[in-house]
Amino acid sequence: LFIYERYSTVCNGHGSCVSTDTCSCNSGFGGSQCENILCYAIAQGSGAVCSSHGSCTGPDHCSCSTGYGGSQCEHLICYGYL
Repeated sequence: LFIYERYSTVCNGHGSCVSTDTCSCNSGFGGSQCENILCYAIAQGSGAVCSSHGSCTGPDHCSCSTGYGGSQCEHLICYGYL
């Protein structure tokens, strides 16, 4: 069974096949088969994603833990202020 380069399942639908077993990932995705969502170039499953104070919910989109804010959850919130 062959999966052709234009099928949506190739490169997990987040990139294109550029040569044999080689994906070129769309912006916001990484990994050998574009299987990882990236937040500011850090893989979704990494402990360092979103400054270690949130989770990566989409390409370059962090959902911050309570008490943290900013695009990468890099700021403490103190009395409602970043």
